[in-house]
This record gives sequence, structure tokens and C-alpha cells, in this order.
Amino acid sequence: GAVLIMTGLYINVFGLRWRKAVKVGS
Repeated sequence: GAVLIMTGLYINVFGLRWRKAVKVGS
């Protein structure tokens, strides 16, 4: 349902931020 979609979007955004942080860190 909606919760699953919201969770998926949240994980997607978190993943993008994490990748950016890793790129900046390295």
C-alpha cells in the first residue's frame, strides 16, 4: 500500500545521499 511506497522512496533518497557522502568522502 501507500506505506510500502513511502518506505521505498525514503530508502531511495537515503541511498542517494549515502552514495554522495561516499563519493565526497573518497
